[in-house]
Amino acid sequence: AASQGSITVYALGYGLSQLVWGPLTDRWGRRPTALTGLALFSLASLLLVVVSGFAPFLIMRLIQGIGAGCGTSVSRACLRDVFSDRLLTRAMSIVAMSYALALGLAPFLGGLIARVAPWRVDFLLLALLGTATAVLLFRGLKEARRLAPAERRAGLRLGEIALGYGRLARDSRFLVPTLIATFGTGLMVVYGAISPFDFEKGFGFSPSQFGAISLSLSVPYLLGAAVVSRWVMGLGQERLLREQQEASRSAAVLEAVTGISWVCQGGVVVGGKCCVGLTAAA
Repeated sequence: AASQGSITVYALGYGLSQLVWGPLTDRWGRRPTALTGLALFSLASLLLVVVSGFAPFLIMRLIQGIGAGCGTSVSRACLRDVFSDRLLTRAMSIVAMSYALALGLAPFLGGLIARVAPWRVDFLLLALLGTATAVLLFRGLKEARRLAPAERRAGLRLGEIALGYGRLARDSRFLVPTLIATFGTGLMVVYGAISPFDFEKGFGFSPSQFGAISLSLSVPYLLGAAVVSRWVMGLGQERLLREQQEASRSAAVLEAVTGISWVCQGGVVVGGKCCVGLTAAA
């Protein structure tokens, strides 16, 4: 129960923080915002190595999730700065492929680490990874879009932010792909949250065995992302979205056949996320 609570707190910080990171990246710029988020993530990860007590541990996990949420917001903003239309969709599908690869590799590598080191070493490695990423961005990330001072001031006004989110909530072009992406991503998040306990405690799998299963499940997601990346240039994002809706219904019918279902859901999630990005960029 404690471990599941830790995952829940992290997920809340990760998801809700993106509502704030978006306006901040318009006011501060992509580079400073990305470095701030990585600093929060790395510091929280390092403190998780030494913190004692459950309450402080949960606080650090919340801060870690908040810092991680910055990466999603800033990366999408950077893509919208340099790409548009079908090229943006293709770029986002490539990012989704990286996400799928990380989703499979993380439990696999975690299982291998668990064989030779205590669980807190995972947080130390995350701190090192966050620091290395920050150094890389500090040296290589350039501002692709500079806002005028008036736009920066407007970007952090609570009224303007609320109005912007209100317009999105009433826009069916945004809501439909968002719901598709929410459904598909939600399935994967729920699986990621409960599967370690079910496989390891319910079925007696070792951490490394569970990691191997998770690695195999990332393959259909990668296939779905690759299909989107290849087809979007020929079909366009609107037709591709319609195809994703059909795939979603098919996935529900084929849920009993795990492999086919995961292939369909991988395409659904990637297509929905890409269309969300295109709508937000419009």
